[in-house]
Amino acid sequence: MSVPFEATYTLTLSDFHHLQRMYGQLTAWRRARPYVSYGLFLILAVGVAVGVLMGDEGLATVFGIYVVLYGLFLIVNRYWLRPRYIRRNFEDQRLGRGPIRFTARDDGFQLSASDSESQHHWQIIRRVDRLGEHCILWPNKAVGIIIPYRGFQDRATAEAFVAFAEEKTRGQTL
Repeated sequence: MSVPFEATYTLTLSDFHHLQRMYGQLTAWRRARPYVSYGLFLILAVGVAVGVLMGDEGLATVFGIYVVLYGLFLIVNRYWLRPRYIRRNFEDQRLGRGPIRFTARDDGFQLSASDSESQHHWQIIRRVDRLGEHCILWPNKAVGIIIPYRGFQDRATAEAFVAFAEEKTRGQTL
């Protein structure tokens, strides 16, 4: 490759939401975690039904109160706590405060912003994910580097970069 791939972008909260969503899908346990919560909710709801069918109103009442409270928690967590957590995490990491310059070459890539700079070799990247408008480079299961396609000159350049990154990381596993 004679010319490096370059992208300049400012991360948005929407970009960070995409990263968080993919982070939640990265491992089997993270994919299963929400279903475990919903499964527990259903088991408790069955406990209420069993209590009602058996005529044990005390058991049905206790389970019923718990199911209602747990259901409220799931709703509040999904629609208020989690979005607030993601927004605060975005702000605490000082993302979106200025442009990020990404440069990829044969030997690695560099990220630079107004307050920091880092250089990485391709060997540290274990996985490359293609999303509709983003690419995520995963050095490990805890850190993801999101690169919006809008930062590249055009969509074709972004797609070429993703193909390049996939080639550079072929054989790597997370």
